[in-house]
Amino acid sequence: MDAIRKSVLCVGIGLALAGCATQPKEGRTLVPPAGVAREQTDFHISQCVAEARLAANTPLTDQDKAPLQSRSTVEFIVRGRPVVNAEYLPTMYSGSLSTMLVPGSYGPAAVSDRYVLCLLHRGYTWPNAPATK
Repeated sequence: MDAIRKSVLCVGIGLALAGCATQPKEGRTLVPPAGVAREQTDFHISQCVAEARLAANTPLTDQDKAPLQSRSTVEFIVRGRPVVNAEYLPTMYSGSLSTMLVPGSYGPAAVSDRYVLCLLHRGYTWPNAPATK
């Protein structure tokens, strides 16, 4: 009887985790500044990830991190590469459960925070951000 309970529990947990992995994840793509062409986005992504890697050993202060709005950025970098959507815009990973379970697949935060901060400083915004006047 214990083996059956364990099997049911494992299947239930697996389904719950798979359900979380397949939920729609809206509002996870940074919005580029108006009029930015695809080539510029390519350049921004390449340059920001390179800058982030170079500066990853320098700690960020809470003030430096303020534009992140307490958001986690680690899913913007997966397996060492920036994640982009079909329009080649910087986005958070929303893929398979296997990536969530593999240690080191995301981030690290020292790089992903700096990467997103770089894009935000170039005029990218969080989705659904309030309009500025």
